Amino acid sequence: MTLTKILIVDDDREFRELIIFALRFTGLFAFGAASGDECLSLARLHMPDLILLDYDLHNINSNPVDELLKVDEKTASIPVIMLFEKSLQSEIQATNFERVSGFINKSESPDNITRQVIRYLLKAKKPNP
Repeated sequence: MTLTKILIVDDDREFRELIIFALRFTGLFAFGAASGDECLSLARLHMPDLILLDYDLHNINSNPVDELLKVDEKTASIPVIMLFEKSLQSEIQATNFERVSGFINKSESPDNITRQVIRYLLKAKKPNP
């Protein structure tokens, strides 16, 4: 049995490490990236099953990382869930994000974030009738 791989991308080291720990505690293989460029590199190398991506993160050329993941043939099929600060909720609701699979508020507890990730993974694995 292969472990489900989840890449957590956030420039806040403390938050990133806390979420990695919480996901690993449930038996998932979680690893992190601190920048958009590191995310792109690790995603191509490890092909995670899911990416949790900080909404505010861009690559070195200020391109939205989620867009770069979707135009790369190798990473285009990896689902992306955006992590956002509560203060950005209205901005996110006003933006069309066809390329992401969901959103998680970063102010949620690590346990709640983990539950939302597991719910997403279970839902994604259900066969369509």
